[in-house]
Amino acid sequence: MEYLMTYGWAILIILIAAGALFYLGVFDTDIPNSCSIPAPFVCRDVIVNENGILFNLGAGANTQNALVIDVKINGESCSDLGGFLYNTDIDEESYSGCAINLSDEKVSGSVDITYNIQNSLDHNINGDFSGNVEERSIASTVQNNGIFHLSDENLIFGWDGESVNDYAGGLVGIPAGGLNVPNTEGYLGGGTEFDGVNDNLNFGNKFYFNISDPFTYSVWFYWNGNESTGGNVFGLASKSVSSGFDLLFLSNNLRFSLRNTVGNELGISNATIFERQWYHAVGVFDPANDLMSLYVNGKRVEIRQVSELGLVSIMGSTNNFGIGENTVGGNFRTFNGTIDEVAIWNRALSGDEIQNLYNSYI
Repeated sequence: MEYLMTYGWAILIILIAAGALFYLGVFDTDIPNSCSIPAPFVCRDVIVNENGILFNLGAGANTQNALVIDVKINGESCSDLGGFLYNTDIDEESYSGCAINLSDEKVSGSVDITYNIQNSLDHNINGDFSGNVEERSIASTVQNNGIFHLSDENLIFGWDGESVNDYAGGLVGIPAGGLNVPNTEGYLGGGTEFDGVNDNLNFGNKFYFNISDPFTYSVWFYWNGNESTGGNVFGLASKSVSSGFDLLFLSNNLRFSLRNTVGNELGISNATIFERQWYHAVGVFDPANDLMSLYVNGKRVEIRQVSELGLVSIMGSTNNFGIGENTVGGNFRTFNGTIDEVAIWNRALSGDEIQNLYNSYI
């Protein structure tokens, strides 16, 4: 009793301090997400969020017919848990996983793969993963043709090069110039190659942005190297109204441009583009902070003040939204190369979000 009377206050203070530290997460046992797969495969990264698990996988050059056949989560198969596998083919750079609503904060399990090497017998191999459900700014599940995308509720357009469908807004594009969708390998899954002559995919006049409305668009593209044509990678176009925005490059220089309804243009460009390489380009219109920004491969390369354009509507409602061709301002431009993973958000993504989008592109 005398001991407790003497040291009781000290013990009580220690217990209160320990409780505070537990409450603040100092003793949290969370560990970083990790995954490991034996050769001839490699698991470069894994993302776990409340809507699914995504793996960045790679296979050796001699590996053939490699497929993810199952993802087991906390001992149960993806399909048994009510989820579905997506992007099951594995090549040198692949994204695959299980789309599912996760209720557990911590998960672990296996990635089951079947493959053969140079037409030999089939083999099976298992990789392990573990991690904690992450809160990500681009975080909900959208899928098209079984392909899994991470985005948020502000995604208003999404085209993954796999079909003519917009998986976010439900639009259906009309191909022109003999274009087939998809027709080649894209950055992620299938993609669509444009011939630089008259190929384009037109989604109609479904978008209207006022000078006060923020937006972000993102695209992966691979330029075939037609120097004389330059090209429009992505744009909103109309032959009767000069307003719109586009991402194009002329003389190997990438350019993000805005045009208002009286024909004034504000453009930013500070990125040299080389042929036969994949690039990730993001244009951000952020009127609340009086900024427009151009990002290339996750890094901001230039900014301008929006107020330089003048307070006039950017785009009339008669403008057609097209990919691969643009006639804004009376200039007919086409793109010679592959376009993939086009997305538009009706908000300004932050620099960290854009870097994450590039690093673990989905």
